[in-house]
Amino acid sequence: MNSKEYSTILNIPLQEKEDSQILRGGIFMLIISVIINLLDLKFEILIVLQFIISVFSALWAIHRAEILNRNKFFWGVLAFLFPPIILTILGFLKTNIKISSISNLVNEYRKKYELKTQNIDFPQKDKIELKSKIYNELSSELKQDISIELKKLNIQPENINTVSPSSFTVGVGGLIASLFLKNSATQKSTINKAKLGYIFNVIVLILLISVLIYIIIHG
Repeated sequence: MNSKEYSTILNIPLQEKEDSQILRGGIFMLIISVIINLLDLKFEILIVLQFIISVFSALWAIHRAEILNRNKFFWGVLAFLFPPIILTILGFLKTNIKISSISNLVNEYRKKYELKTQNIDFPQKDKIELKSKIYNELSSELKQDISIELKKLNIQPENINTVSPSSFTVGVGGLIASLFLKNSATQKSTINKAKLGYIFNVIVLILLISVLIYIIIHG
């Protein structure tokens, strides 16, 4: 099991809710697609805009699929072909636990949480605090039990050779952080700078490919 998948299983939340951000993204992509098709645009411009939407949706789907421990290539391809539909579906999906014993363990803890919190007769503020306390306690116990179960099954995370971000990527990310973010921790973190740099690189790549497609079609 690779380290990312191992971490996903080990840190699976006690409760999983719909990802409202990606759900709104799917609705937004649908609205944009409808508007683009209603506008009287040239064919080549329409193709470029649809391409940008598809690539952006595919990247978002790949990121979400990785979080949910699902096949990134499969969901990425589907999101490229059917952006709004696939993003909406991913918003409702839960983490894919491929190990039955751990899946049963998670379901057991989720039922335990529901039983402990369903009949709390306290004022609203106290009720929230108590539910939060129960949630944290059970989450900690669940993580410990999952860790024990993984050891019983002799499942250990494999080391993955990762490629370090280039100085250019980190530099661009640092520049974006200093210009647009007020959080000093984010500005100092190399990881956050790298993430911003990667996002910038992807946007530039999409724009370059879009311009190339426009030139090919228009030419």
